[in-house]
Amino acid sequence: MPSPKFDLADPLTRGEDLAHNYRLATSLADKTCHGCGRYHIVYPLTRWLDVGTAHKSDRAEFAQAVDRWATARAQAPGAVTVLVVGAADSGLLAIAAHACAKTGMLSRARFAVVDRCDTPLALCRDFAVRHGLDLTTRVATVERLPDLSPAQLVIVHSLLRFVPPETRLDCLRAWGGLVAPGGRMILSNTFAPQSGPARSPHSTRLRDLAESGAFEPAEPKERFIARLGEGSPWTATDVTESELLGLLRAAGLVAHEVHTVREADPGAGRLVAVLSRV
Repeated sequence: MPSPKFDLADPLTRGEDLAHNYRLATSLADKTCHGCGRYHIVYPLTRWLDVGTAHKSDRAEFAQAVDRWATARAQAPGAVTVLVVGAADSGLLAIAAHACAKTGMLSRARFAVVDRCDTPLALCRDFAVRHGLDLTTRVATVERLPDLSPAQLVIVHSLLRFVPPETRLDCLRAWGGLVAPGGRMILSNTFAPQSGPARSPHSTRLRDLAESGAFEPAEPKERFIARLGEGSPWTATDVTESELLGLLRAAGLVAHEVHTVREADPGAGRLVAVLSRV
């Protein structure tokens, strides 16, 4: 049983033990990743050390949108299905499971997570075992999703920036097609003043923390620091705010809520949208 600190009902952790996730990702990455080990190790680590991730930049807005969906959905009978498309770790699953738990839907909730790599899926399976969730996972690229049943909630967080610009509209249409009638998609993505290469992750800060002894890496320090210097297997490209909104409209998605989290850099930030199909 998880400790009270990592209980699913805890609003701070939502049941996630981030130190455990970091160590588990480190133990798995070289076996199950295909060039993306650095990403799946660093992501839970940056969340644990509170260095800053995409997850942190809109944590309140995104979680509140999921909570509002769960509160509304709890009034309807029957099974509840939640699909996470793309998962860096167990964070998105935790947000959805926490929302279902506090609205009394957990016993009838079924979760599914799809990612191109099994490392984050393994973290999700570990989380599901810890909290008794009904979870299925599938390895697939977001451009070629397997046959999936429509879900009442489809979650897509920080994924569009990793999709080549020429296939983004097709992906959005495909993701929208996974939303059950009356269901919702909750999508979050960064935007920047102009389209171009996305900003680099927090490798410099993590290297400084490791070298200063502020934390003990889960692998030899030299290997960890070398890993931080590895390139990303994907090209991340930002879009402008107007481009992002235009893509959502062109994909036939109707926005019921749109929240923006602005950065100091004019024109930069993150958009959280609650969407349905036309």
